[in-house]
Amino acid sequence: MIKLPKASFLWLSLALLTLGACATPPKVVDHSGRNWFTDSEYFTKASRLKSNPSWKYTAKVGVTTKERRDQASIDWRFADQSNAIRLFGPLGFGAVRIEYDQFGAVISDNKGVRHQGRNVESLINRIVGWPIPVEALSDWLFLKPKDSSPFRYQLDDQNQLFRLEQLGWQITYTDYRDYNGQQMPRKITALRLLPEGHQRAAKVKLVTKNWQW
Repeated sequence: MIKLPKASFLWLSLALLTLGACATPPKVVDHSGRNWFTDSEYFTKASRLKSNPSWKYTAKVGVTTKERRDQASIDWRFADQSNAIRLFGPLGFGAVRIEYDQFGAVISDNKGVRHQGRNVESLINRIVGWPIPVEALSDWLFLKPKDSSPFRYQLDDQNQLFRLEQLGWQITYTDYRDYNGQQMPRKITALRLLPEGHQRAAKVKLVTKNWQW
């Protein structure tokens, strides 16, 4: 057995303690005794941010289901009450453009074929194969729940949104950074849960590149 000098042993012990501290997950606290509450002044700021007349969000996105696993880059723009989403990169179905508003949705695939539908979520599920609640996601990106749907949430010890549960999805927000003057999470992970045993049915992971307001 190799015998370490006393000074080396102390240094190694301190290093291990430091690494252990770095690995500690963020502490989730009860915000004013209202943890997992259904209404809060916290969301006032998020609602103001979401009310911007135009914005642009870029990120890396990964989607995992029982049938497939995809990765892509996403460019999401909102202006004039209309959404335009580009998905491109190492996709099995090729690059696509998704446009939708209150009147309907259109998906243009990499061959220029246009697919139309009244509901953007069902259209994306049918054409792209991703079971993503896109309209709710446009709210979740802004750290706010979709209007008129029950939700629960947790804040971390920095009083930032850590977890949101809504519409059968659990969304976790981590690695907050400054984007254009706003503290927003760099990593967003959404899990769709099944009632029986809370097994994971789908996973969507976003790694933010940039926000523009």
